[in-house]
Amino acid sequence: MRAFIAIVLAALILVGCGAKPSVSPDTAPTDASASVSEFPETDKAISYEEMIPLPQPVLVTSFGQSPDSMLAREMFAKMGVEFTFESFADPALIADYKSVVIVVGTSIKSLISIEIDPDKELERCQMFSDSIPDDIPVVAVRMGSSQTHTDFSDDIISTAVAPADIVVVTNSSDDSGSIKKAADELGKSYHKCSNVKEVEVFLSNTFSDK
Repeated sequence: MRAFIAIVLAALILVGCGAKPSVSPDTAPTDASASVSEFPETDKAISYEEMIPLPQPVLVTSFGQSPDSMLAREMFAKMGVEFTFESFADPALIADYKSVVIVVGTSIKSLISIEIDPDKELERCQMFSDSIPDDIPVVAVRMGSSQTHTDFSDDIISTAVAPADIVVVTNSSDDSGSIKKAADELGKSYHKCSNVKEVEVFLSNTFSDK
Protein backbone atom coordinates (compact mmCIF):
# COMPACT_ATOMS: atom_id res chain seq x y z
CA MET A 1 0.00 0.00 0.00
CA ARG A 2 2.88 2.36 0.85
CA ALA A 3 4.32 1.77 -2.61
CA PHE A 4 0.98 2.65 -4.23
CA ILE A 5 0.76 5.90 -2.28
CA ALA A 6 4.31 6.77 -3.30
CA ILE A 7 3.50 6.22 -6.99
CA VAL A 8 0.41 8.40 -6.77
CA LEU A 9 2.15 11.21 -4.90
CA ALA A 10 5.09 11.15 -7.32
CA ALA A 11 2.86 12.97 -9.80
CA LEU A 12 3.09 16.04 -7.56
CA ILE A 13 6.59 16.63 -8.89
CA LEU A 14 5.15 17.26 -12.34
CA VAL A 15 3.02 20.19 -11.30
CA GLY A 16 4.51 21.95 -8.31
CA CYS A 17 7.22 24.51 -7.66
CA GLY A 18 10.49 23.89 -9.42
CA ALA A 19 8.94 21.16 -11.59
CA LYS A 20 8.04 20.69 -15.21
CA PRO A 21 5.82 21.66 -16.83
CA SER A 22 6.79 24.97 -15.25
CA VAL A 23 4.37 27.58 -13.99
CA SER A 24 5.12 31.04 -15.32
CA PRO A 25 4.97 34.12 -13.05
CA ASP A 26 1.81 35.18 -14.85
CA THR A 27 -0.02 31.97 -14.01
CA ALA A 28 1.52 30.85 -10.71
CA PRO A 29 -0.77 31.03 -7.67
CA THR A 30 0.22 33.86 -5.35
CA ASP A 31 -1.22 32.65 -2.07
CA ALA A 32 -2.02 29.50 -0.17
CA SER A 33 -5.70 29.73 -1.08
CA ALA A 34 -5.04 29.19 -4.77
CA SER A 35 -7.17 26.41 -6.19
CA VAL A 36 -5.80 23.21 -7.64
CA SER A 37 -7.24 24.06 -11.03
CA GLU A 38 -4.79 26.96 -11.37
CA PHE A 39 -1.98 24.46 -11.87
CA PRO A 40 -1.45 22.93 -15.33
CA GLU A 41 -2.68 19.39 -15.65
CA THR A 42 -0.17 16.59 -15.78
CA ASP A 43 -0.13 14.26 -18.77
CA LYS A 44 -0.02 11.26 -16.43
CA ALA A 45 -3.00 8.93 -16.16
CA ILE A 46 -3.64 10.15 -12.62
CA SER A 47 -3.93 13.94 -12.62
CA TYR A 48 -3.09 16.31 -9.81
CA GLU A 49 -6.78 17.08 -9.30
CA GLU A 50 -7.73 13.40 -9.05
CA MET A 51 -5.27 12.44 -6.32
CA ILE A 52 -5.80 15.26 -3.85
CA PRO A 53 -6.75 16.45 -1.32
CA LEU A 54 -5.03 13.96 0.95
CA PRO A 55 -7.36 12.73 3.71
CA GLN A 56 -8.08 14.59 6.89
CA PRO A 57 -7.67 14.86 9.83
CA VAL A 58 -3.94 15.51 9.64
CA LEU A 59 -1.44 15.03 12.43
CA VAL A 60 1.38 17.59 12.20
CA THR A 61 4.43 16.97 14.34
CA SER A 62 8.05 18.03 14.71
CA PHE A 63 11.19 15.99 14.31
CA GLY A 64 14.03 17.96 15.92
CA GLN A 65 11.98 20.79 17.46
CA SER A 66 13.07 23.64 15.20
CA PRO A 67 10.98 26.84 14.83
CA ASP A 68 9.87 25.50 11.42
CA SER A 69 7.22 23.45 13.18
CA MET A 70 5.52 26.60 14.51
CA LEU A 71 5.51 28.02 10.99
CA ALA A 72 3.89 24.85 9.67
CA ARG A 73 1.22 25.07 12.37
CA GLU A 74 0.39 28.61 11.24
CA MET A 75 0.18 27.45 7.62
CA PHE A 76 -2.29 24.68 8.40
CA ALA A 77 -4.40 27.00 10.56
CA LYS A 78 -4.83 29.34 7.57
CA MET A 79 -5.73 26.49 5.22
CA GLY A 80 -8.86 25.52 7.09
CA VAL A 81 -7.64 21.92 7.22
CA GLU A 82 -8.73 19.67 10.07
CA PHE A 83 -5.44 19.09 11.85
CA THR A 84 -3.77 18.71 15.22
CA PHE A 85 -0.30 19.96 16.00
CA GLU A 86 1.75 18.01 18.52
CA SER A 87 5.41 18.94 18.93
CA PHE A 88 6.22 15.67 20.68
CA ALA A 89 3.60 13.42 19.14
CA ASP A 90 3.25 10.01 20.71
CA PRO A 91 2.96 7.07 18.28
CA ALA A 92 -0.38 6.18 19.90
CA LEU A 93 -1.90 9.30 18.34
CA ILE A 94 -1.38 8.10 14.77
CA ALA A 95 -4.43 5.83 14.82
CA ASP A 96 -6.71 8.87 15.12
CA TYR A 97 -5.48 10.49 11.89
CA LYS A 98 -5.60 9.83 8.15
CA SER A 99 -2.46 11.73 7.11
CA VAL A 100 0.77 12.72 8.83
CA VAL A 101 3.03 15.72 8.25
CA ILE A 102 6.53 15.62 9.73
CA VAL A 103 8.25 19.00 10.00
CA VAL A 104 11.98 18.34 9.93
CA GLY A 105 14.50 20.65 11.54
CA THR A 106 16.88 20.41 14.47
CA SER A 107 17.43 22.96 17.21
CA ILE A 108 19.77 21.85 19.96
CA LYS A 109 19.10 25.18 21.68
CA SER A 110 15.36 24.52 21.77
CA LEU A 111 15.86 21.02 23.09
CA ILE A 112 18.23 22.17 25.83
CA SER A 113 15.85 24.97 26.84
CA ILE A 114 13.11 22.42 27.54
CA GLU A 115 15.57 19.92 29.02
CA ILE A 116 15.18 17.31 26.30
CA ASP A 117 18.22 15.24 25.47
CA PRO A 118 18.87 15.13 21.70
CA ASP A 119 19.32 11.37 21.86
CA LYS A 120 15.90 11.04 23.49
CA GLU A 121 14.34 13.18 20.77
CA LEU A 122 15.93 10.99 18.09
CA GLU A 123 14.65 7.90 19.87
CA ARG A 124 11.12 9.35 20.00
CA CYS A 125 11.24 10.26 16.32
CA GLN A 126 12.41 6.78 15.38
CA MET A 127 9.60 5.17 17.37
CA PHE A 128 7.06 7.49 15.77
CA SER A 129 8.43 6.84 12.29
CA ASP A 130 8.35 3.07 12.77
CA SER A 131 4.76 3.21 14.01
CA ILE A 132 3.19 4.84 10.93
CA PRO A 133 1.04 2.31 9.01
CA ASP A 134 1.72 1.88 5.31
CA ASP A 135 -1.75 3.08 4.34
CA ILE A 136 -1.36 6.53 5.93
CA PRO A 137 0.16 9.11 3.56
CA VAL A 138 3.13 10.97 5.01
CA VAL A 139 4.62 14.28 3.92
CA ALA A 140 8.00 15.37 5.30
CA VAL A 141 8.64 19.13 5.20
CA ARG A 142 11.92 20.98 5.66
CA MET A 143 12.01 24.79 5.48
CA GLY A 144 14.91 26.02 7.61
CA SER A 145 18.48 26.71 6.60
CA SER A 146 20.79 23.77 6.03
CA GLN A 147 23.99 25.70 6.72
CA THR A 148 24.84 23.66 9.81
CA HIS A 149 25.08 19.89 9.52
CA THR A 150 25.59 17.59 12.48
CA ASP A 151 25.25 13.87 12.99
CA PHE A 152 22.08 14.63 14.95
CA SER A 153 20.49 16.65 12.13
CA ASP A 154 21.41 14.01 9.55
CA ASP A 155 19.91 11.26 11.72
CA ILE A 156 16.70 13.26 12.22
CA ILE A 157 16.40 13.87 8.48
CA SER A 158 16.87 10.19 7.68
CA THR A 159 14.28 9.22 10.30
CA ALA A 160 11.74 11.63 8.80
CA VAL A 161 12.37 10.67 5.18
CA ALA A 162 12.05 6.93 5.85
CA PRO A 163 8.23 6.82 6.25
CA ALA A 164 7.50 9.73 3.89
CA ASP A 165 5.70 9.36 0.59
CA ILE A 166 6.81 12.81 -0.48
CA VAL A 167 9.54 15.12 0.77
CA VAL A 168 9.10 18.89 0.38
CA VAL A 169 11.98 21.31 0.90
CA THR A 170 12.98 24.88 0.09
CA ASN A 171 16.10 25.79 -1.86
CA SER A 172 17.84 27.03 1.29
CA SER A 173 16.87 24.02 3.38
CA ASP A 174 18.58 21.56 1.06
CA ASP A 175 21.27 23.57 -0.70
CA SER A 176 23.74 20.77 0.01
CA GLY A 177 21.48 18.15 -1.56
CA SER A 178 21.70 15.87 1.47
CA ILE A 179 17.93 15.52 1.81
CA LYS A 180 17.56 14.80 -1.89
CA LYS A 181 20.23 12.15 -1.56
CA ALA A 182 18.38 10.52 1.33
CA ALA A 183 15.08 10.68 -0.58
CA ASP A 184 16.63 9.22 -3.73
CA GLU A 185 18.28 6.39 -1.81
CA LEU A 186 14.93 5.44 -0.29
CA GLY A 187 12.96 5.91 -3.51
CA LYS A 188 10.91 8.84 -2.20
CA SER A 189 9.27 11.62 -4.19
CA TYR A 190 11.36 14.75 -3.73
CA HIS A 191 9.87 18.19 -4.29
CA LYS A 192 11.88 21.43 -4.10
CA CYS A 193 10.27 24.85 -3.71
CA SER A 194 11.93 28.23 -4.11
CA ASN A 195 10.80 29.58 -0.76
CA VAL A 196 8.51 29.09 2.24
CA LYS A 197 5.57 30.74 0.47
CA GLU A 198 5.68 28.12 -2.27
CA VAL A 199 5.75 25.39 0.37
CA GLU A 200 2.59 26.89 1.84
CA VAL A 201 0.85 26.88 -1.56
CA PHE A 202 1.98 23.32 -2.16
CA LEU A 203 0.68 22.08 1.19
CA SER A 204 -2.59 23.97 0.76
CA ASN A 205 -3.23 22.37 -2.61
CA THR A 206 -2.26 18.98 -1.22
CA PHE A 207 -4.53 18.97 1.82
CA SER A 208 -7.20 21.65 1.50
CA ASP A 209 -10.55 20.76 -0.05
CA LYS A 210 -11.47 24.40 -0.60
